[in-house]
Parts: sequence; C-alpha cells; structure tokens
Amino acid sequence: LGMLGDRDGRCRFAAQDTLVKLGHAAVAPLIGYLATADHDGTLGALEVALTMADARLLAPATALAGASSPAVRARAIALLGALGSADGVAVVERALDDTAAVVRQSALRALGGLGHWPAASRVAKLVHDPVWDVRRQAALCLRAFGAPGAIFLRQLRHSDDPVASSVARYALDLSAIGATA
Repeated sequence: LGMLGDRDGRCRFAAQDTLVKLGHAAVAPLIGYLATADHDGTLGALEVALTMADARLLAPATALAGASSPAVRARAIALLGALGSADGVAVVERALDDTAAVVRQSALRALGGLGHWPAASRVAKLVHDPVWDVRRQAALCLRAFGAPGAIFLRQLRHSDDPVASSVARYALDLSAIGATA
C-alpha cells in the first residue's frame, strides 16, 4: 500500500497490479490506507478502488469527493459513479457544480456511464460551460442518456451559443452513426 504513492511509476504500477490481483481481499486494507494516505498515495489507491467497485468503498469515496485536490475529487467521483448507489449518485450530481473542470468532467462521465437520465436538465446546462472539454463531455453524457438526452441535444442544436450548437450536433451525429452501424 505504501508503494501506491511512489515516485517511480514502475513501483506504483507493481503495487496497483498486486492489489488488483488480490481483489476484494485488498478492500479493507485499502480503506484503512485511504484514511491516512498522502496525495499521491490517495490517487493510486483510488485507481485500484475503481477496478474493484466494492460497496465498502462508498464512505471513503464520499469523504474524498470533498477533498481539496481536484484530482482526488475527480477520482472519488469516478469511484462513486462506478459504485452506483443512490447516495453516491447524489454526490456525483452535486459535483456538476464543482469549480474544477476535471471534477465536472468526471461527474459527467459517471452519470453518462450510469445512464442517469434524471440529471439531463442539469447536464444540458453544462453544454454552455466555459471549458470545451466539459461542454463536449456534457453532450456525450446527454447522448448516453438515450431519448431523454436526445431531446435536450435537439434543443441545444438550435442554441444561440454557436459552440453549444456545434457540440450538440456532434453528439447527435454520433447517435445517428451508431444507429446505422
């Protein structure tokens, strides 16, 4: 566990790989480690936790979703999305308002992966985000919602915001390509 924050990428990878291979037996020690790990160790531990998506990780992921580091918050949000619990999804939805673009993107990926269409109206607002990557991820998230998201994308296609209009058309075009493939 202590090697999860090692400066040498090979050591970090070896530690992560070993913990992933241990599987669910590593969850309890991983939870204990997350409570005391430094920044780099926390990031490494969250990467491992994402591969496990064990329900016991809900409490530490929820706590880390409020961390001061945007990178930690983003990975914690990704983990909450992978866990998919109602409480976790509520935290993911709140992360749509995070000040850091990387966290908003992580929340959008998580909601899209879950197909959590009740968040469609909040996601549609992020197609107007000042950060291009967030706009694009919001459109892709809406696309992942299926019909509810398509309704918003069709409306956004006619937006006065040319970038929002463009990204909505892009996401709709991807849907059309997927429908014919």
